[in-house]
Amino acid sequence: MPLSPIDIRHQEFSGQMFGFNKKEVKAFLEQIASEMEEVIRKQERETQKQLQIHDEVKQEAIQAGQAVEDLKRREELISRTLVFAEKTKADIIANARKEAENIIHEAELKAKRAIQEAKQYLSVLEHQYVHLKEQKR
Repeated sequence: MPLSPIDIRHQEFSGQMFGFNKKEVKAFLEQIASEMEEVIRKQERETQKQLQIHDEVKQEAIQAGQAVEDLKRREELISRTLVFAEKTKADIIANARKEAENIIHEAELKAKRAIQEAKQYLSVLEHQYVHLKEQKR
């Protein structure tokens, strides 16, 4: 069993003739006990510091993990947004092409109708011209 400062302070020695001076021994044991208490206090402070550092590092690791997860979520959102934007762009381009084709087709139909109407009108005019020419004779 390890010695404690209390054990050192309460240690008793048997007396013998011409032995050590009891006061000096007690004073030395008191000094040893005091220094041992200081060492124990320092160890306790160091242990507390290490526990605090451990807790801080653990908290930082948790925050870093959360930041990584947040970045992954953002990356996924950006990726989905980019895919959606690409699809939307493709849809807009396809719709614009389709609309342009429809406009061109309608313009071609109108032009054909206008040409057809002009030909018919020209035919009527030619017919009237021929008719007037015949009447004049």
